[in-house]
Amino acid sequence: MWYAVYLFEGYASSQPIRLKEIVLMFASIRGRVLAACLAIVVGSLIVNASLNFFVVNSHENDTIDNNLVALANGHDAGIAEWVSSKTAALSNSAGQCSTCNAGFMRPSEEG
Repeated sequence: MWYAVYLFEGYASSQPIRLKEIVLMFASIRGRVLAACLAIVVGSLIVNASLNFFVVNSHENDTIDNNLVALANGHDAGIAEWVSSKTAALSNSAGQCSTCNAGFMRPSEEG
C-alpha cells in the first residue's frame, strides 16, 4: 500500500492512500500544480543525471585513451633506446675479441 504524509493540509498523517484520494487530488488546481511541479523536478533530475553520466563517461574514456597512448609511446622509446644501446655494445665488441672465434671459421673462410 502507498502511504503519504499530508503536511500541506496542516496535519501529519500516515494513512494509506486510496485511489479515490489520488483522483480527488488531481481534481483541484492545487493538486495539479503540485503534480506538475513534482514531475518537472523529477524529470529535470533524470535529465541532469543522464547528461552528467554521458559527459563524465566520455571524458573519462578520453583520459584513459590518452594515458594508454602516452604509456605505449614511453615504452616504445625505452625499448628503442635499449635495442640501440645493445646494438652499439655488440658492434663495439665485435672486433675486440681475438679468441672469441678461435676454433670457428665463417662459411666463406672454409676451404
